[in-house]
Amino acid sequence: MKLLQNSACYLPLILCFAASLELAKAGDFVDSKNTPVAYEPESDWSFEFMPYLWAAGVEGTSSIGNLSRTYNYDFDDILSDLNMTGMFVTGFKYKRLGFLADFQYLNVSPGRPTRGPVLGNVNLTLEQTSLALLGSYDLIATDDFTFTVVGGARYLNVDTTLSLTPGLVGGFSRRNTSTSWDPVGGLRAKYFLNEDWFLSAYADYGSGDSDQTWQAYGGIGYIINESWHTSIGYRILSYDTSGPRASSSSDTSGVFIGFGYTR
Repeated sequence: MKLLQNSACYLPLILCFAASLELAKAGDFVDSKNTPVAYEPESDWSFEFMPYLWAAGVEGTSSIGNLSRTYNYDFDDILSDLNMTGMFVTGFKYKRLGFLADFQYLNVSPGRPTRGPVLGNVNLTLEQTSLALLGSYDLIATDDFTFTVVGGARYLNVDTTLSLTPGLVGGFSRRNTSTSWDPVGGLRAKYFLNEDWFLSAYADYGSGDSDQTWQAYGGIGYIINESWHTSIGYRILSYDTSGPRASSSSDTSGVFIGFGYTR
């Protein structure tokens, strides 16, 4: 798993290096063989929809008032205590311009309490909704490589409930809902190894209502036919928020697999 995480971090750098090579080719007018071939899709318009499964673990800290909870759950732990989840990516492109939306919802009640003040147990219930709305522009678009700049905003809603079970004192609970809109900007790259296989990478960073938020992923994909493809890789999503009443930080990371439809 550590190897996959490291690969996800390095793959964007590898593809950025590939982008620099493509730019170098674009600037070489002496040898016409080195000039990139302009990407010409069958239609100016394209559409994609890809639901995916993210086998992610979550680690972080949530503090509400005088209650605080540090947690670290593997995917197996979350799966056993999962209430509901849903994830998908969708978007469209017109020539080099595009728009994409990335939606995630997670509702989980981890079943492992931690010892709290005065011999009580602190239990956690976490509901997280994330939606990224991004515009894109292909800086490089050749037959085998695209390098894209993206910009937009990420919406994040986190509903956290911390409850203290009765110990030497009576039990009580604290609930906090935090909502943030953060401007984000990033880069995306895709490199076709051949007609069937491709590499993809993405990274963004933002800050606004949150102290900071960022994500990165890297993976490999396979083109099944003209309409369907599948991808597998490793993804990390991180955010930090703070306020006078509550604060939280969370890193969600793990392997993802998705099946996409394109037309």
